[in-house]
Amino acid sequence: MAKRDIPVWLVGILFAALLVFTDLKLEDKSVTLMLAALFPMVLAIWRRQAAWRWGVLCVAPLIVARLVLAAMEHRQHWEGVAYAFAAAVPAFAGAYLGAFCRRAVEILWQQKE
Repeated sequence: MAKRDIPVWLVGILFAALLVFTDLKLEDKSVTLMLAALFPMVLAIWRRQAAWRWGVLCVAPLIVARLVLAAMEHRQHWEGVAYAFAAAVPAFAGAYLGAFCRRAVEILWQQKE
């Protein structure tokens, strides 16, 4: 990891914590899925190399939090775990869409010069 990537990782960790917090507080799947797509997209626009890592960074804590919650409540809330895993789809889609947009802007910028 390069020194210039440290701020991106710190913001990514903050986004992941915010995603878990809003998921556990709101219990609204649509907000969780929207944020799961938006946060990796922002990170991938910032650093487009290896966009998959931003999806993993944002969704992995959500999956772990839901698994821990299901284990603590004696496996009563497995549906939360299922949609936490399902949140990986919009997270990776958002990450790669952000990387694609960043690359498109870079190409257009190069053509303008």
